[in-house]
Amino acid sequence: MDSSYLANNLITLGLCPKYKGYIYVSYAIELALKNTDKNLSVNEIYRETAKRFGVKPAAIQSDIRKVLEGAWFGESNQLIRLLFCDCDDTKLPSNGAFLGLVILFATKTMTFDIE
Repeated sequence: MDSSYLANNLITLGLCPKYKGYIYVSYAIELALKNTDKNLSVNEIYRETAKRFGVKPAAIQSDIRKVLEGAWFGESNQLIRLLFCDCDDTKLPSNGAFLGLVILFATKTMTFDIE
C-alpha cells in the first residue's frame, strides 16, 4: 500500500496527522482492506488495532473519536461533512459510521497493493 497516497487522501478528508488516532484510522483501513472477506465489526477493528499498537481497545476508540472531532469541527471539514450529508452539523457521527465511511472512501478512491 502506498502510505503517502493514503495519507494524502486522509488529509483531504480533513483528518489531521497530529492526533494519535490518525495512525489508528490508517491501520483500520489497511486491516479492513486485508480482510474484505470477513466484514470486520468496529469492535474487532478496535481489538486488532489495539493488539498491533500495544494499547487497550478503549484507547483506540477514544483516539479515533478525537480524530473525528478534529475533522468534523476543523477548518477543512467541507468534504467530510458532504460525505455525511444526512448528519446534523452539530452532532458527530458514530465512530462506526465514521470508520465505515472512511474505509469505503479508501476503497473507492485509492489504489492499493496489499501485502
